[in-house]
Parts: sequence; C-alpha cells; structure tokens
Amino acid sequence: MKKYCSMVLLLVVGTAAPVTCYAATEDVPTLIMEQQTTEQFIVDLQQAIYNHPTFLAANAAVAQSSERVNIAKSGLKPQVGLTGSGTKSFASSKENEFSFFGQTSRIQDRTDASLVISQLLFDSSTGHEIKVQENTELADQLARDQAVVQLALKMLTNCLDTASFSLLKTMVADSVARHQEITDQIKVRVESGRAPMREYSRANARLAEARAKQVNTDLNHRGALAEFRQLMPNTQACEKMLTVGAENLVLDSQLAIEEALAYNPAIQESALRIKAAEENLAKQQSNLGPRITLDVRGDKYNSEQFFLSDLPDYDLYAGINFNVDLYSGGRKKSQINVAFEQLNESRYRQAELVKIITANTESLLTELNNAETRVQIFQQAFLANADSRENLRLQFVSANVSLLELLQAERDFLESSENMVLNQRSVLLAEFTELALLGRLLNFIGQDNSAMIAR
Repeated sequence: MKKYCSMVLLLVVGTAAPVTCYAATEDVPTLIMEQQTTEQFIVDLQQAIYNHPTFLAANAAVAQSSERVNIAKSGLKPQVGLTGSGTKSFASSKENEFSFFGQTSRIQDRTDASLVISQLLFDSSTGHEIKVQENTELADQLARDQAVVQLALKMLTNCLDTASFSLLKTMVADSVARHQEITDQIKVRVESGRAPMREYSRANARLAEARAKQVNTDLNHRGALAEFRQLMPNTQACEKMLTVGAENLVLDSQLAIEEALAYNPAIQESALRIKAAEENLAKQQSNLGPRITLDVRGDKYNSEQFFLSDLPDYDLYAGINFNVDLYSGGRKKSQINVAFEQLNESRYRQAELVKIITANTESLLTELNNAETRVQIFQQAFLANADSRENLRLQFVSANVSLLELLQAERDFLESSENMVLNQRSVLLAEFTELALLGRLLNFIGQDNSAMIAR
C-alpha cells in the first residue's frame, strides 16, 4: 500500500506537530515528488533565486546601504585637503605710478599651497546619522530576505500549478479515451437497434465536453509551464507536487501568530525602519546643538618666483571652530516635524502589517486544521467513483446499464480526480504560504542570510 501524507504545514512557532499520514489503495495516483527529485528541485530552486533579477536587485540595494554606512562613519575620521593656486602678472597700467599712499605696483607673481586637516570634536548628529544608516542597512537585508521569500513562494506555487495541470492532463486524456470507448459502444448498440439514436447523440455531446476540458487543461498546463521556464529556466518541469516535512508543522493558533509576528521578515524589517526613523528624529533634534571641529592648516607660498618647488615662506596654525545655528527661518523646526511624522508613518505601517499577517495566519490555520479530513474525503470520493465506473463498465455488455449511468459515472470520476488533485495543491500551497508567513521558508529551501551575503 502506498502512503500519501498531507503535510498540513503551518509555518508557525517552534513547536512541531506530528504529520498525519493516511493509507490509500494502489489505485490512487502518486501526487507527491519522490525524495531524490525533491532534493534536486531544491538545489535548482536555490540557483534560480541567485540568478533572478529580483534577488540581484535586492542584493544591490543592500550593497548601497553598506556604503552609506561607510559614508556616515567617514565624518568621524580626519578630513585632509590640499589646495594650490598660482598667479602670473603680465602687465599693469598701475605699474610705477604714484598715489597718495605711495608708489603703486602691479600684482606680484605668486604661488600658494595649503594643507588642511580637519577633525570633528563634537557633533551628536553624526552619531545619530551612523545609527540611521546601520539600521537602514539591516532593514534592507531583511527586505532582501522578504524579496527572496516572495520569489521562492512564487516558484513553489508555479511548481504546484505545473504539476497539478500535468497530472490533470494525464487524467483528462484517459477520460477522453474512456468517453470515446463508450461512444463507440453506444454506436454499436444504436446500429444494432438496441438503443435509440438520442443516446448516441448524448454520447457525442459528452465526448465533446470531455475534449473541451482536455483542451482547457492543456492550455492551463502550457501557461504554467511557460511561466515555470521563465522562473527556473534550467530546471526540469514539475510533474509531481513538492511537499514539506513534519518538523515545520505548528497547528496552535496562538503559537503560530506569535512566531509570525516575531520572525516574519517584513515584521522584522518594519521594526528596523522604526529604529532608523527614531534615530533620524534624534539627529534632527541634535542639529540644534553646536558643531565643534579642530582645524590644522599649513600654507606655503612664494610671491616672487612663479611655479617653483622651493617655497621659502610658510604659515602653520591651528584653530577650533564652534558653529551653531541661532536662527534658520523655521527650517530646523520643519525638519524635526518631518522626522517625527516619518516615525509615525513607520509605526502605522507596522501596525497595518501586524493586522494583515495575523489575519492571514489565522485564515491559513483554519484551512490547514481541516486539511487531513479534506484530503481523505477527496481520496475516498476518487476511489468510490473509480469503483463505480469500473463496475458499470463490466456490466455494460452483460446487463442493461443505461447510457446516462455510464456517462455520469465517467463524468463523476473525472470530477473527483480533478477535485482530488486541486485539493492536494490547495493544501500544499497553504503550507508553503504559512512557511513564508512564519519566516521558515528560507530555512526550508536552505537559503539563509550567510549564503546570500556570500553571494
């Protein structure tokens, strides 16, 4: 007997509930990937994520944030500057003329070179700016994680879609063949006078419906396959569904919500955005205070020789600069107000996100708590309709089985097959979605922060 396990995966807290497996007869088709195929798919999924523009763009954003931290920290280090100038006098109408103050001469030839070293001694806003950029960098890393989660979930969803339509495509093709077989048998009955012509017409109508479903299923499969090849171009298309392990199951509502609010990348990102906004507000408020710097300057110059390296004249001096804005026309007050409202916006965004994640987690838990029962019911319906179809097929020639019963049995079997496959897809999609909500999806696909930073 083959076992088909419904991994009712609630990406919730660290508690793991045992996965429930149910036994089915060998007549139930295999819907789940084998272990070896699953492992290879996960490897291909990782590579597809690393090469996808979404990940590369998010990684570039993190690199920018890292450089902004370096820019902010550079303000604490000595700033060294070198300036130079040269002046050459060619002629002057004032040359050798006399004035009230004495003889007027033209401007002398002159070269200057100045070396300036400036060191910040006190400026509290610089420290706050560094913290702003550090929190922003961490937030951007979590934003990258969230982008990877969404991309991985999209790839997994497409894998489920591709596998579902691939399975349905086979089932519908088998059903079309069965419809054709029944129609041919009805035709023999009609030609022999054992059945009215209207039964043959109805058989053709049912056959046309089955073929229409086949065309529609094929189109859906082609669409899912086209998207799959764009998302994972170097991966073999999914023919069976990917499932998850029992250790990821958390069915307790309270624990699930707590884990989602603690480990969801979007929630963690919003918390760091709030910290960055708080530091930005403190920075704007500290701008009201003084800025103190130490300047050391050395000047070398020559007023008689032009552009020569031998400059005999020089000045060396040092000074402490004290700068404070006494009045800025209301600019600083407005900057503080802007920073305060940015902080409020970040807090409101987080509160909104908490509501959304809480609602989604509760909704998925409601669905997943009934997943085992749903899977069993649809499998039982599939097996019952398979038995009914087979019994009627055997009785078709020997007994007086009506066309309506035979075609209805075939239609019921096809519908139960479709419901079984789509229900299994729905359960697995809920599991992966819950993994994403609880911040467990990155671990599931083996794509943690250290691996992404190494990239």
